Amino acid sequence: PPAIAHGMSDMSVKAPASGHAILFVLATVFLDMVGFGLIIPVLPKLIEDVGHMSLADAAVIGGWMFFAFSMAQFAFSPLMGNLSDRYGRRPLLLLAIFGLGVDYLFSALAPTLAWLFVGRVIAGICGSSWIIANAYIADVTAPEDRAKAFGRMGAAFGLGFVIGPAIGGLLGEFGPRVPFYAAAGISLMNFVYGWFVLPETLPVDRRRPFDWRRANPLGAFAVFRTYPGVIPLCGVLFLFFFASSVYPAIWPFWGMAKFGWSEAMVGLSLAAFGIVMAGFQGGLTGPFVQRFGEHRTALIGLCAATIAATTAAGSKTVATSTIAGSSTPTRTRLRRVLHAE
Repeated sequence: PPAIAHGMSDMSVKAPASGHAILFVLATVFLDMVGFGLIIPVLPKLIEDVGHMSLADAAVIGGWMFFAFSMAQFAFSPLMGNLSDRYGRRPLLLLAIFGLGVDYLFSALAPTLAWLFVGRVIAGICGSSWIIANAYIADVTAPEDRAKAFGRMGAAFGLGFVIGPAIGGLLGEFGPRVPFYAAAGISLMNFVYGWFVLPETLPVDRRRPFDWRRANPLGAFAVFRTYPGVIPLCGVLFLFFFASSVYPAIWPFWGMAKFGWSEAMVGLSLAAFGIVMAGFQGGLTGPFVQRFGEHRTALIGLCAATIAATTAAGSKTVATSTIAGSSTPTRTRLRRVLHAE
């Protein structure tokens, strides 16, 4: 979890925060996912237009773009987290939000594939705002209230993933660059709102010097080693996310090639996925844990993920492909087990 990985929980204080500030942090998670979801349905068309290539070739480029985004996030998330320990949560969170807005605008105006790749890297760097948001929530909530606060963040995440693709698919009917402009506007308006309502939650006397050893992505594993049982769970999470990353990487390309989907249909399918995810994560995870326990629930989720991927691979209808959303209890329970460790 980010709080363990970057040592933020050790720095937390129960600083007072206004209702506007908490709302802003939740809105940031929500709007980040809306912005991310907005562009997914139109990315294949944009790559085809900019690169003057077929859908099959665009799928390859799209996979490499997702790789560039993920590697940038992997490399820079610890850096952003440790910079927030040094300089405070407010400036780093606002910087990440502003950077996302600039990136979406940059991508909307991209004349070449190289520009799109640069945009994906910038998005990966600034996409670490959720780490700082986690730390912010930890700063202003008591330990016994954090599960509830993080649950609200999870709900904001899921709701954003429902609304974003649906709107992106509809806007994509007006052109593949339109959702990027919309995402840029959303991020920049959120930045302006945060500039006026977001207080700092990490006092100067609780900050620590910046250390490159903590800021590199592999350095987090040194912290994990101090918590028995965390490294194996991290291995399970790595394999799970490695496998499930196929969905955001190729879903729109696959839907267009297999079913002839339009951008609007891609957006609706992702919205359906998000609804299923929210239903399982918000409505069934708790009862499952009460009945079977956290570890068994995680195993059930892993089995569901395997069935979902197999079903999607052989699906011949749109409806069966949305079953993939049923694997979400896995990530929820594994994360909570990691927090417990």
